Amino acid sequence: PAALSSSDKGAPRCAAYCKQETDKISNFKYSPGTTYQYRYESLTQTLVAGTGPQASRLHVTAWADITPITLCDYVLQLRDVELLESSPDDADAREAAAGAAEFKEQLEARPLQFAFQDGVVDELCPAAGDTVWALNIKRGVLSAFQNSMPDFRIDSTVYETDVTGTCETHYAHAGVRDDNLLMTKTKNLAACSHRMDHYLSVQSTHYASAATASALPLLRSNHTCSYALSYGGHLREARCTESHVFRPFSAGESGARTDVTQSLTLVETVTPDDTPDEVAADEDTTAAAPRTKAAEFARRTTLLFEHEAGAVPAGTANLETVAASLASLAARTQDGVDKESAVMFARLVADLRGLQLASLSKLFDQTEDPRQRRFLLDALPLVATAESLEAMLALWRSEQLSGAEMDSWLASIPFQARAKPEMITALLPLLDGLPRPKALLAVSALVHRVCEGRADCPAEVAEVAVVVSRLERLLGADCRALGRGETDMVLLALRALGNAGVVSSPAVLARCYESTSNPLEVRLAALQAWRRAPCEAQPSGAFLKLYMEQRLDVELRIAAYLAAMRCPSPFILRIVKDVLYAEEVNQVASFVWTHLTNLQETASPWKQTLRELVESDFLKNKFKTDVRKFSRNYEGSQFFDKLNAGVTAESNVIFSPQSYLPRSANLNLTVDVFGESVNLFEVGARLEGFESVVEGLFAKGGAFPDEGVQAMLQNLRSAPSPTADAENSIAKLSSAFDVRHRLPQEPHGEMYARVFGNELHYSRFHGLQELAENTDSFAHPMRTLMGLLRRSDVDITKSFVFLDAAYTLPTASGMPLELTANGSATLGLQSRVQKPGP
Repeated sequence: PAALSSSDKGAPRCAAYCKQETDKISNFKYSPGTTYQYRYESLTQTLVAGTGPQASRLHVTAWADITPITLCDYVLQLRDVELLESSPDDADAREAAAGAAEFKEQLEARPLQFAFQDGVVDELCPAAGDTVWALNIKRGVLSAFQNSMPDFRIDSTVYETDVTGTCETHYAHAGVRDDNLLMTKTKNLAACSHRMDHYLSVQSTHYASAATASALPLLRSNHTCSYALSYGGHLREARCTESHVFRPFSAGESGARTDVTQSLTLVETVTPDDTPDEVAADEDTTAAAPRTKAAEFARRTTLLFEHEAGAVPAGTANLETVAASLASLAARTQDGVDKESAVMFARLVADLRGLQLASLSKLFDQTEDPRQRRFLLDALPLVATAESLEAMLALWRSEQLSGAEMDSWLASIPFQARAKPEMITALLPLLDGLPRPKALLAVSALVHRVCEGRADCPAEVAEVAVVVSRLERLLGADCRALGRGETDMVLLALRALGNAGVVSSPAVLARCYESTSNPLEVRLAALQAWRRAPCEAQPSGAFLKLYMEQRLDVELRIAAYLAAMRCPSPFILRIVKDVLYAEEVNQVASFVWTHLTNLQETASPWKQTLRELVESDFLKNKFKTDVRKFSRNYEGSQFFDKLNAGVTAESNVIFSPQSYLPRSANLNLTVDVFGESVNLFEVGARLEGFESVVEGLFAKGGAFPDEGVQAMLQNLRSAPSPTADAENSIAKLSSAFDVRHRLPQEPHGEMYARVFGNELHYSRFHGLQELAENTDSFAHPMRTLMGLLRRSDVDITKSFVFLDAAYTLPTASGMPLELTANGSATLGLQSRVQKPGP
């Protein structure tokens, strides 16, 4: 039997504190040095209820030896582990499942230390080398062992964290039987937080909600447990049942469902004085049990299920099979497309994922049929492997892709659901020389995807460090640029750093936004480069310093204020309020006041922490906030608690004292659904020098000729800015000596577009001709369509995967339950025009 080794008494402690050392009364009274041997069993079965008795069943059985080292430090050792599967028709016909040997080896190899605070498993301290999946199985065992009921005599509702998530849990006293205290536990899994994980092209941010539906309601889930505890404070038996019914296509309890049952039963208690011979005489105990030994632990974690990055589903076809499938797909769509065409295309994408780079390249080389090549070009961006990215890059180098096809492929990269570091390596050649703008944005967005959930991404992922280093190299020492070409590249590099959300040289960025010799566009972009960086890395103090300097440009100060408010704190809010009431520049005061008052009224769930910081302050409106003249923040939000869903629209319109036209504006739309905030899109522009264009509209020969309006606008431009406060001596001094805004300027500016937080488009223009060229791309699809319609013969197919998602949640046994959804489509357009005969 398992017994505590004497050397373990000096092992590192997992418990950071010990509740039972300070509390006079404890519910549980396990004796240090004694091993409690439990028999553990779990059954996971998946079936379609209502269609027959057939089901897929997976059994796990083991001995679970739990040994307290101290009052709060425990060790779990699993032994005699078996992984069995049953026949679909006969639940009793069991045999070893595939991978049973490795399953047994991994679970038995390392004991698990954990902190036990009077019934609550507070922390886990796994040993080095413990795999994530093995640790999750042990989490399932300890979740059954845990009991958070404060008082066994009184029903109670508590928040409990275990392998299924952090859930509101109801404990109820169920009486006494055979000298055992009985109780039940129920929890609403739909309302649990820290539970699900998903792989989607849609990127989102989790928010906390008190709603009863805090997760996507695809499943109807129930979880109940019953406990029997001895009067001595020991768990004698725990039995848990859990069911998950797939809501779509279900009727009552019928439909696709997964049921999980667990049992943990105390069989024997072994004290340090028991000898192996004495225990061997007990027929209910295995005499060959190893000695429980507390090993050095590698890290600390909790009972929460640890999600692993899933592998991209791939086919097993070889090159010849894929080539045959491709030919069949092309032949089937020769005279039109149907439902089977989309299925065949989805299968082609999966098969391509299983091919190596050499096979992909060979496949392209030997495919000469235009229709087959079209299907390959449609499929390759969807394969989402490093090999497919390298293959696309090779096609671009060999000029087999047009510029439009290349840009379309680059725009799809940020939406990879399962980004891997090796994918970054495959794209590094795109950063050589003078990279394409869309290449910089695409690679940096992929970096952000890879870095999600990593505390120190450049240190953990070497590929990320390489990309960030190359981007920062484009900035030089302080973003100083000679000529428009260098300025464009500096701005693109700053935008890419903002996309990545990783900064390794904050001093360089500081010099970029602090240097007065840099153009205002560069200084603003340097502040925006921090937009996705974690709060602990952001120099909020430097942002506040810029905001407090009233001699600086209005746009720069507002940008610094917004940068500081990305990571708010009571200290930051106090500084902001003090500066606001002493503010001399009305443009800044108007924007800050409207932003803070909007925060006080916001319904957006991800802004509630910030709302709590500002809602207690009474903000006097002593500022001019005329929407026609002054900078403002606009926000409209609605949130429905019962549905746990809402929407937020926000816009910033910023004026400058140098113009009667807004200098910049943006629009941001965010949707909140079931605990996830999705930033659908953000568009914005910054424009200068359009006064002459607006005035020309009212001149003779303009679209709206009116000499009175034209004269009024010209007076506004030549007089001191009407947007400056009359009492602002600094603004009047600037207006008297800075005559740049009085001189004719060529219209110029910049525009950007973001989807799911990823910047996909950024462009600058100088002059109306370049502006027309930038906006001309939006008319390009219509011109292409009109050109096709003029042709006598048209035969076009376009295939794509519009849905590739995986939704993963933990079960009580520590095994994941994964739902996948895939959708593909093939569109066809065919037309024939026959010329009339003579």
